[in-house]
Amino acid sequence: MGLDKPPQSVSEALDYGWTSLSFECRRCKHQGRIDLAKFDGGTWRGVPLASVFARCVCSECGTRPITAKLAQLMKDDCWFEKRVDFVGLEVIRPTRE
Repeated sequence: MGLDKPPQSVSEALDYGWTSLSFECRRCKHQGRIDLAKFDGGTWRGVPLASVFARCVCSECGTRPITAKLAQLMKDDCWFEKRVDFVGLEVIRPTRE
C-alpha cells in the first residue's frame, strides 16, 4: 500500500494520519465531523470509507451530506482537509480540488 493510493478503509485512513471524516449537508450547509478513532478496533476498522459516508445524515435537517473530506488537526489547532470522491465503495483520485 503506497501513499500515492488514497485510503480505502477506516484503518488505512488512520494509518495515513487522518483523524476525522468531515461532511457538508446538501440542503442546509451544516458541517459535521466524525472522529475516526471511535472506529479503532473491532469490525469497523476494515469498513470502507464510502460505507461510513453512505450512512451519514445531517444532524440538523436529516439530509444526506453532499461532500466528504478527510481531516486532521494540525499543530496550530487548524484543520487540514482533503476532499475525497467516491465511486461505489472505492475512494478515487484525483479529487476535484
